[in-house]
Amino acid sequence: MSVPNSPYLSDSGFSEALTDDPRKCQIVGCYKRHAYARAPKGLKVYSDFCTKHTCGRVYPEQSQYYCIFPRVANSAYCSHHRTCGQEGCEEQGEPLTLDLSDFKPFYCRKHRCAVLGCQEPPKAGDRERRCELHAVRCRVQGCSRSAYTHDDGRVDHYCLLHYGTQRCLYRDCTRQTLGSSFSFCHVHNPPNGSNDQDKDSNPCSLRGCNKSAEPNAHACSIHLCSVRGCPKPTVIYAPSSSDPPNTIATPYPPLCSSHICLDCDKPRNSATINAEYCSAHECGLVACRSRALDKGGHCSRHACSVMGCLRAKQGALSSSFLTVDRERERCEVHARVGSGVEGIGSGRIRASSFGAVNAGTGGFVRRYGGSGADDEALRVRMQRNRFSDDLERLYRSER
Repeated sequence: MSVPNSPYLSDSGFSEALTDDPRKCQIVGCYKRHAYARAPKGLKVYSDFCTKHTCGRVYPEQSQYYCIFPRVANSAYCSHHRTCGQEGCEEQGEPLTLDLSDFKPFYCRKHRCAVLGCQEPPKAGDRERRCELHAVRCRVQGCSRSAYTHDDGRVDHYCLLHYGTQRCLYRDCTRQTLGSSFSFCHVHNPPNGSNDQDKDSNPCSLRGCNKSAEPNAHACSIHLCSVRGCPKPTVIYAPSSSDPPNTIATPYPPLCSSHICLDCDKPRNSATINAEYCSAHECGLVACRSRALDKGGHCSRHACSVMGCLRAKQGALSSSFLTVDRERERCEVHARVGSGVEGIGSGRIRASSFGAVNAGTGGFVRRYGGSGADDEALRVRMQRNRFSDDLERLYRSER
């Protein structure tokens, strides 16, 4: 393996000496002469090994210059410099940075930043094991949680708890707001630089509305969230392309982003503390705030493993929520079926080719294959399941 920017200029071919001549590579069976580098005053500094066997780790500031250990086969470094940089860890790997002027030690999977592709060590004390660069904090004022990391490694502006709640309130706009104190993005922010932080002038934050906001609120009486005491403006529909310019969108429904279900226009379930979904889209298990896989059903953690079933699995009904066997992954009805089903995706089971249980026999007809639409729906569902599980782990870790 070649090492870029190597300070070792050359070896001088094969040595004629076949004994322990210090001028030749000290690897048994290698008869090439040792490599050398030019010192600042033009003097040669020699390695104990040839260019092929010299470790890529060098010390240009020190008189020794070269590493005293030979390179590992098929690697640019010796075993010492391939060892994890965490003290006491013996895991080995190849440092990704081969620029010898700026050597960075290898860190194993357990001791490197949790962000995909990052090889830096985590910041001391960071609960989510992120490095200095990726230890981004949620932008919501007063929140100290780490920003949410997407599947592709991107770090969001907000934490897992606040992810999706700090978007521009202009209907169908997916941009982030200008900050936690703003309601709109840079495109839909009210004109003349006015926003939620204005003290002298406090207009309604709905773009195009010239009315004054209600006292201690961010919107006028027409566009204010209908939840008593909430100062935020309602989620609004953007004017269609056929509407005249500067048309004020009709506010529907009369709920802000904090009180509207994340899946529909209905209010969030008031019976659940810190709910994010309405009663139809929230998991049917008491006190669970996760999204139901199917409307009126349960989340990925508590749903029966038979796809389309709205009942909770038997394991979810215990106090521990833990499953100990296959039957506990299904509801009481499907646990008795016991055969004729096919597993797919994230552990859920697709029923018969007709999509339903045979009411007369309680059996299933085996289904092989599915449409592209089914595969795409399953992929989206699995992504949502992953987000739901991450959120559940966050709640449990903070209890």
